[in-house]
Amino acid sequence: LRYHSLSGQPVYTADGRFSGYCGIGRDVTDRFKAEQRIHRLAHYDSLSGLPNRALFHQRLEQALARARRFGRTLAVLSLDLDRFKSINDSFCHSAGDQVLCEVAERLTRATGATDTVARLSGDEFVVLLESCESAAEVSAFARSVLATLGRPYTVAGQECHLTASMGISLYPQDGGDGLALLRDADTALNRAKEKGK
Repeated sequence: LRYHSLSGQPVYTADGRFSGYCGIGRDVTDRFKAEQRIHRLAHYDSLSGLPNRALFHQRLEQALARARRFGRTLAVLSLDLDRFKSINDSFCHSAGDQVLCEVAERLTRATGATDTVARLSGDEFVVLLESCESAAEVSAFARSVLATLGRPYTVAGQECHLTASMGISLYPQDGGDGLALLRDADTALNRAKEKGK
């Protein structure tokens, strides 16, 4: 697939009839692909392919605007893996990367088309649920996700078990802006870890 930039102007005969165009064209495929790569690096996590922190913030602000306009509820779920460091220590960093990619896949499969899963850093993920109706529904989703992430992982031919901790905040109950919702979800996550994960 090639991309071209064309510029020109119409050409008319002496009696004023249109006879075609005269112009130039350039192949801009390399520039277009470079711009795509730059955009991807700026907005997506290079390991998991998930949206990164910057893109997540954009999507959260857009979701909040829709929620305000239509009077909807949305949820932010902050989660990380318990004792993830043990994977890197026991195996290697590439094994840890493999687990993080598997976590990303499981989270993506668990969410709907209007939801966003992002990897913020390390083993820290966040989920934006736009399609939620109540706190009970979000709670049920959270339990399902924790169960999904708790299923065994195969690392270097060995079966490994990991658990995750999660904190949740809801709009509009817990905050009216994206930063407040993320802060409250992180606070809830830290409390969950303090209480035994």
